[in-house]
Amino acid sequence: MKYLYIMRHGEAEAFNFTLDDFERDLSESGSKKVRKVAQRFAQKAEAIELLVSSPAKRAYETAKLWMLHSGLAAQAVQTDSKIYRAKSADLLGLIHSIDEDVDSLMLIGHNPGITDFVCDLVGESIVSIPTSGIVRLFLPVAHWYEVECKKNSIVNMELT
Repeated sequence: MKYLYIMRHGEAEAFNFTLDDFERDLSESGSKKVRKVAQRFAQKAEAIELLVSSPAKRAYETAKLWMLHSGLAAQAVQTDSKIYRAKSADLLGLIHSIDEDVDSLMLIGHNPGITDFVCDLVGESIVSIPTSGIVRLFLPVAHWYEVECKKNSIVNMELT
């Protein structure tokens, strides 16, 4: 069995026309919330073996804060450009490529892509994942390449 954690990046600075969306930073309140969520997660002693983040600045900042405050090793954090503006098929393809030795994976990305992906994985609608929100999914498979839509279940949601 595999576990997949899907997190939306922390709250970003307000959009402005002088800065590309990809380059937006986390806001101060977004950084604080990510730290709190990561610390709570660490207290539950749940282990994430690999974290793959969108390379967009706000998502990667979220990943770095997660690493610092949850105890995740730096070498377990990667970026993948497929996550930025991803469709469900992109995210499913990414999951299918994960090393089989990994049993628990976290993706940090953006809406609407990550919420749509969770809906597709479980075969039902959920509320939109808010900034710093996390959905934990149980995937009843032995191999990542076996993950299919509509065959998985939500274990819990932490919608901060």
